[in-house]
Amino acid sequence: MLDSSIEKGGVVCRIIADAGLGKSRLTNTFIDQAYDRNVEILIGYCYPYEKFTPFYPWKELLSYFWEFSKTILR
Repeated sequence: MLDSSIEKGGVVCRIIADAGLGKSRLTNTFIDQAYDRNVEILIGYCYPYEKFTPFYPWKELLSYFWEFSKTILR
C-alpha cells in the first residue's frame, strides 16, 4: 500500500477489525516505513465522545496541518 500511495500521490486507508487483531501494530508499522521513506503522514483520530460531530477527524487533521485554531473550523 505504501508503494501505491507514493505512486498515486496519496491514498486514504480505513482499518477495521475486532479488538486485539493488530490494527495498532499494522498502523504503526506502516507509519514507521513511511517516515523511513520521507513520506508525509497525516493522522486523524476518532473519539467516542465526538461520534456526533461531523467530520471530526478531518477537522482535527486540517487544524494541525494548516495550523488553524480549532475555533476557526467550528
